Amino acid sequence: MKKTMLFVTALCVLFTANLAAQQRGGGQRMNSEERVKEQVESLKKELKLNAQQEKEVQTLLTESNKKRSEMFQKNRESDNRDARKAEMDKITADENAGMKKILTDDQYKSYTVWQENQRQKMEKQRGERGERKNNDKSPADTPDGKAKSGEGCKSKCCEDK
Repeated sequence: MKKTMLFVTALCVLFTANLAAQQRGGGQRMNSEERVKEQVESLKKELKLNAQQEKEVQTLLTESNKKRSEMFQKNRESDNRDARKAEMDKITADENAGMKKILTDDQYKSYTVWQENQRQKMEKQRGERGERKNNDKSPADTPDGKAKSGEGCKSKCCEDK
């Protein structure tokens, strides 16, 4: 009876943890519309956009994201990083030019600060993801197929070895 109760309790804990992760987003990426909505909300708060500006920013960001998606789809197979970067830079420059038309001078200055903050947050997140990926490597992921000194593979496939 005690084992059954312990098992049921463990299942409840796992189920609750899984449900909480799903409600937080569970590490899933946002789609384009969700990303634009989040950006507009952030900019609305940060720059104190009026209703007209909010609408114009929403349209501009939607168009920019659409162009980026098309560019990624078109260049998915391409090895030419320089061409992709040049195209991405043009999309970003067009977006910034559009923002400059929509925003006041003071708002645009605040927008450039906001952009830099977003860029830094993204770089920090990329770094954290890279550290996690590197820490999770199994010996099979290393060039020689062997774990580094003092490190063992923690995956099920290597437990018996």
